[in-house]
Amino acid sequence: MTCVTLSEQQLILARNRVKAAGVEDLVEILLCDYRAISGTFDRIVSIEMLEAVGHEYLGSFFESCDKYLNPDGVLVVQVMNHQM
Repeated sequence: MTCVTLSEQQLILARNRVKAAGVEDLVEILLCDYRAISGTFDRIVSIEMLEAVGHEYLGSFFESCDKYLNPDGVLVVQVMNHQM
């Protein structure tokens, strides 16, 4: 499993949790922009990224997902929506 974050705090927390769970050989956590990763994936899970990406960049976000997703892969996008 490969995880990406731009937050150094999230990186440290996630690496500590991975280590505590004893799954360091199964999980890689990278401090980088999602557009800068290499390789392709069978599954992509995006958690609350659309809020951070913003409406203006939704197209490029989904283009990146398409670029990194293997044929017949699965994309799961979790979003929070607050009506005001």
